[in-house]
Amino acid sequence: MEWVDSTLEEQEMKLLCRDNICSVFQMKNETGEGTATIYQPYPGIYVMYNDFHIASCPSRRVDYKRTILIEYCREGRIEWET
Repeated sequence: MEWVDSTLEEQEMKLLCRDNICSVFQMKNETGEGTATIYQPYPGIYVMYNDFHIASCPSRRVDYKRTILIEYCREGRIEWET
């Protein structure tokens, strides 16, 4: 999970806790806050649950050559420039 953890830390997300099952990161700014919980069920496969209550945040950089993202918003929306 090293490259996922380092990518989130580079994007101003603070590590709250980590164990052998998951890592939990937090992002805070003047518009709100949110957490990202990352699991690695299999080598090379990551599942991230985001719980954000925030109006805007810095764009997260993703290595699209190595990553497939499936985004779902229960409420609101998320936009990415690719």
